[in-house]
Amino acid sequence: MKKRPQKIILTVLFVLGLIFSGLTPGFSLADESLDAIKAREAEIQRLQEQIQALQGQIDAKQGVARTLENEISRLNAQISKVQLGIQQIQLSIDGVNGDIVGINRKIQDGQTTMATHKEALSEIIRVINQQDSENLTEIVLKNDSISDFFSNLHAIKTTQNSLKISIDRIRQIQAELEEDQAILQDRRGELEQLQTFQEIERQAIASARGTKDKILSQTRGEEARFQDLVQQSKRNIEALRAEIQFLVQSGITAEDAVKYAELAALRVGIRPAFLLALLDTESRLGANVGKCVIVDQTSGTTRHVTTGQISQRGIHPTRDLPVFLQITNELGLDPGQTPVSCNPYGTAGWGGAMGPAQFIPSTWLGYREAVSKITGRTPANPWNFEDAFIASALYLARRGAAAQTRETEIAAAKAYISGSPTCSSSICNYYANAILQKAAQIEPTL
Repeated sequence: MKKRPQKIILTVLFVLGLIFSGLTPGFSLADESLDAIKAREAEIQRLQEQIQALQGQIDAKQGVARTLENEISRLNAQISKVQLGIQQIQLSIDGVNGDIVGINRKIQDGQTTMATHKEALSEIIRVINQQDSENLTEIVLKNDSISDFFSNLHAIKTTQNSLKISIDRIRQIQAELEEDQAILQDRRGELEQLQTFQEIERQAIASARGTKDKILSQTRGEEARFQDLVQQSKRNIEALRAEIQFLVQSGITAEDAVKYAELAALRVGIRPAFLLALLDTESRLGANVGKCVIVDQTSGTTRHVTTGQISQRGIHPTRDLPVFLQITNELGLDPGQTPVSCNPYGTAGWGGAMGPAQFIPSTWLGYREAVSKITGRTPANPWNFEDAFIASALYLARRGAAAQTRETEIAAAKAYISGSPTCSSSICNYYANAILQKAAQIEPTL
């Protein structure tokens, strides 16, 4: 009989050992050393300084007469700048990949810890069940002394406390795992966006090199031939169509895109090329733009029209869904057949953006009256190209783009993707730079 309290105590100690051995230390999201992260950030900053220097050269060339020498010099600077941009994006991609590796490892460790705690919980429940099967009289009689009896009672109390600790820890680990899964999903979405920006930059290089080769081929180094080419390139609709190919793929002609952009931009005081560049970039980024429909008008769940994939985060159920139903009702549209954007890149955000300008319903309400005053069309329709162009132009103008400086256009573009003109994330920076790069390519064709 004398060994029984010691046996229970040893069991409890074993269980506590399982619990506390499962307590994992904090993990960095990046599976890298701090020195490696700092080195990458320093390299990104160094590349940014070189990019800014090249941008200064480009701006200087744009402020002088268009000569063959200046144009080739500008294009060379543009190509070098974009090449640096690609290197910069690659560094950011490397960083996100490092984050993904670190998060995956943290999730795996958390799952291992969860299994350890479940094992501990099972052992605690077994011990408690064994204790509960004996009444107090039996426990007293089985102990040779009062001290053994109280030792046994203490072991029972310790076991019950261990049960609470284990349950609390399992709940904590579960919450941490859910949070890590959400972070992982966002990082994967960020990775897809960065890869898209990198592809946009590669296309920009191809376009700039193509323009340079064409100029050299057609002018044969003669200034007079170049000036003839400058005159011929004005309002070159074919060149413009190539620059806004993704916007054209959304269903608008290049001619109408130019018409709506110029009307919208000039009415609010922003550059037409900037507006076209932003809308084309939105179309390029939006592989899922207008590809989902709402299948549950209570939860906002959506379904991809091509793949059939269901998204529980299709449209925000309280902020945007009621407004969306109101907008479609006023326009006489079927809310179950009217396309909205899918959840972007499968992140923890929300889909539900409407039309070419990609306004979410709650934001659209703040612009539709101003759009109607310009077009005379009431109610304004976010799926109508003219209304969408004007809404985008108004949004950008209200955020400073009417000043038509590089700084104000960058701030307006950042606000368009994030809601904040001072956003400093890599996504915001690359998005804004991609738009201004595209605007520079569009400008000569207008």
